[in-house]
Amino acid sequence: MESLVSSLMKYGYWGLFILMFLEFIGLPIPGETTLTLTGTLIAANILELVPAVAATTIGSLAGSVAAYLIGRYLGRKFLLEYGRPVGITPARLVKAERWFERYKIFMLMFGRYIIGVRHVVPYMAGIGRISWFDFILYTTLGSIIWALTFIYLGHTIMTYIDPILYWSIEFWYVWLMAAVAAGILGWWWRRARNRKSPPAGPPA
Repeated sequence: MESLVSSLMKYGYWGLFILMFLEFIGLPIPGETTLTLTGTLIAANILELVPAVAATTIGSLAGSVAAYLIGRYLGRKFLLEYGRPVGITPARLVKAERWFERYKIFMLMFGRYIIGVRHVVPYMAGIGRISWFDFILYTTLGSIIWALTFIYLGHTIMTYIDPILYWSIEFWYVWLMAAVAAGILGWWWRRARNRKSPPAGPPA
């Protein structure tokens, strides 16, 4: 987590581009976490929304195109033999093939939300020889939607939750007093209730 934050703060949009490129050729980059952190940096005025979305979209598109070309020109056999280092296993490939056969457009746009499948989708598009126009169009739209989803999540966390945490820490003694008062009231209520309860009668 700290390395992601430091990378984004040090390299900015270029770092975001590279991380997204690596994510979509299949390397184990936590894409959702990266974008959520990006959203917090946007809320802190360290990054800006439009360049961040552009870097994410271009990086994920570039990685997806590279994967598409590998799938198109090297094929399924190559992926089964050499795809394990980038997370392509026979089980994931079969799972992606089943989804892709039934929902091509949906998978191109929203497959990145499905863990264990999204890294395989561009390879499958290449193997299935999806047209360049459809691949670029739906991959770009999907990348923008995906980026905005998690950037907005990070921005929301920073905007609404961070101030709550700040005030909770700043006025810790208020919360402590409230907890003590709640404990005393609970003890008093249980004691008063026990006093009012009638004693148990003799067994029948």
